[in-house]
Amino acid sequence: MKHDAFRGGSRSASEFLVFPPLGRPFSDADKSRLSAHMRAHHPDYSFHIIDGPPMAEAGGYRVMPLIGRIGEAGGFLCEKPDPALLDDLTETAEAFETSAEHLVLRN
Repeated sequence: MKHDAFRGGSRSASEFLVFPPLGRPFSDADKSRLSAHMRAHHPDYSFHIIDGPPMAEAGGYRVMPLIGRIGEAGGFLCEKPDPALLDDLTETAEAFETSAEHLVLRN
């Protein structure tokens, strides 16, 4: 099926995938807290927390823009975000502490 409604580059990316570091305990509650933490610091964006491979790295958080979608009604492509925004989002994620880290800090 051919879709002629595919639009490109007409809007900025507003959705981001956040990958926590590999090897760090990350519960469903931590995912919810991280999402809330990201929205509190960047209310104009939405975040999807993705735990585990293939994009997670052992060294730290990874943030990637969701720049396109394809669906039955067509699709869209967003403009790539400024690298400074991605750096800022990554720094915000790095400032987040999981529940397990809180337990370690209290002992």
